[in-house]
Amino acid sequence: MAEAFYCDVLGFTVLAKPDPHASRGGRWFACGAVQLHLGVDESFRPTPTSPPDRAAASLRDRRYRVGVHILFLCTGNAIRSPLAQGLVTAAARRDGLAITASSAGTLAGERPIDPAVTRWLGDLGILLAAHRSHVVSVDDVTACSVVVGMARAHVRHAVALSPPAWTRAFTLKELVRQAGPVGPRAASEPVGRWLDRVGAGRQPSAMLGDARADDVTDPLGAPARAMDQTLQEVAGLVQELVTLLAPPRTT
Repeated sequence: MAEAFYCDVLGFTVLAKPDPHASRGGRWFACGAVQLHLGVDESFRPTPTSPPDRAAASLRDRRYRVGVHILFLCTGNAIRSPLAQGLVTAAARRDGLAITASSAGTLAGERPIDPAVTRWLGDLGILLAAHRSHVVSVDDVTACSVVVGMARAHVRHAVALSPPAWTRAFTLKELVRQAGPVGPRAASEPVGRWLDRVGAGRQPSAMLGDARADDVTDPLGAPARAMDQTLQEVAGLVQELVTLLAPPRTT
């Protein structure tokens, strides 16, 4: 139960306990720089209102409902990443998916969303007019299930903030492309394990430089046609990502 909760729900990993602690029972867990040491209380008895089978069923349901949190990253957090955030949020509400999203940028914050994005999302019934750009922080990177950058530079930025994030930081194009052969994540599969399969054999050197194969072009200052092309591209990729990362719940 403890391992399922801390690893599958909260995203911790199991630490090997050194001697002499290994023989004393319990589990040690880590998440980034945080360690959690759990011991054993031999006197504990479950209450009659929380039998083990009910607790296990509750945990399995909780694990699904907690679901996935995506952090979308771009440069200014005014066009590409808030667009992706809005589209994921709308899909989750519409289809009852266990997925949430936030967004951030690598430049100074407190700027409004681009009017073109507001209009584009408004046509879909998605309101983000109150959005203000936010500079990505270490906490943002460590708290999410997966970091999705709009370009390689954003993945590099996230990993510079938190090096352990490498295994769960991808560009949007890269993640959709590499997840295709792997297939959608099963509802019962922890996100981290699915990302491990998607990123098998991947090397940090793959994120050096810029590449059209991995980067969604920043349309800031571009003509309206180029802006619309970028918005359409992001929308299509996000739709594929949601299908892969948060499949509908089966009963």
